[in-house]
Amino acid sequence: MKTRIEGLDLLRFAAAFSVLLYHYFFIGPLQGYWPQNQFLSIAHLGDFGVDVFFIISGFVISVSAEGRTFKHLVKSRFLRIIPALFVCSLITACTFSLLPGVSVRDTFTRWVTSLVLFPEVFGREPLSVYSGRYRLRSNFI
Repeated sequence: MKTRIEGLDLLRFAAAFSVLLYHYFFIGPLQGYWPQNQFLSIAHLGDFGVDVFFIISGFVISVSAEGRTFKHLVKSRFLRIIPALFVCSLITACTFSLLPGVSVRDTFTRWVTSLVLFPEVFGREPLSVYSGRYRLRSNFI
């Protein structure tokens, strides 16, 4: 029988949402990816959402591991995480390739090497929309 603690889902959502707000309203404007008028100083608190999210996730994984073999646990985590990683990173790659001046071939290579989780092994940068080449110009800030 599976045990589900409903309140943890809500808390995990709140933590993940706070991280999203942190990136959009704090890091983005601070590093010049968005106009400065998007900056909210309170959004820096979203940084704690990462810690909260991982603490809750660690607890949930340890509860879900109860009564399972290591092999079964690894298989279930793989089947839960890798398809989402594939889809979300593909969306990121497609979106990234639409930016002006971006090489579709380079983006595809970065996407494929990022799927192994260690693109640096292949001498490539990880696929990220936070690449320094695509910041807003200072006259837009």
